[in-house]
Amino acid sequence: MIEKLSKKIVKVLIQEDIVKFDDYEVCIYGLQVFLITLVEFIGLIVLGILFKHITETIIFIIFFSSLRVSAGGFHSDKWYKCFAIISFFTLVSIYVVHSLTSLINMEIILLILVLSLLLLIKYSPVDTKSNPLTYREKKEQRKNSLKTFAIQAAIIISLYLLNMNSIREHIQIATLAVMMEALTLINFNNKNKGEKMNKRILNYIAKNAISVAKLSSKSTCIVFTYQPKVPAQLKK
Repeated sequence: MIEKLSKKIVKVLIQEDIVKFDDYEVCIYGLQVFLITLVEFIGLIVLGILFKHITETIIFIIFFSSLRVSAGGFHSDKWYKCFAIISFFTLVSIYVVHSLTSLINMEIILLILVLSLLLLIKYSPVDTKSNPLTYREKKEQRKNSLKTFAIQAAIIISLYLLNMNSIREHIQIATLAVMMEALTLINFNNKNKGEKMNKRILNYIAKNAISVAKLSSKSTCIVFTYQPKVPAQLKK
């Protein structure tokens, strides 16, 4: 729907000589990004109003999105799926804070920030198939994501040290927003990594199977009650 709307708008812009035909694809892409961002932002604000947590929602959006700009993260194939995920993250964070606010102390906040930092160091930035980054771009975005995290962590810790009960939950929301973004960096559907991991496991199993076989052939019994038939190859 948004793609069709973007194309219609750009066609009108071309007909009015506001945009050159050579910039057709670029304008469509830019307009799509703008409209999707606008729709998602308005949608989250509406959710915040409906659940009567508009301030917490805005804080979550600011901390989550400012880190995501440079760190990247998981992307769905449809924009409304992305919206559903960010909405879920926002509402879960708000629920956790309001349910466990007394338990989320300075130690917990520091633990969450440290875990988030480790995920950023290991995985950021995460690019997409539609917009792959060069080595230089990845290096630059990695620096930017760590700088952004440092600023966010400094803000969170500084505000917490002020010991103001009126902003306690806001600080906790900001902390969870950072953690949620860090979690999106983990790609559980990475086929290449999965294949490499499976190969490592299989190699490990193979080496150990051979070692156990050789050890067993040189002893009277290596298991408790049962000894399989020893292959003739091991007796050579």
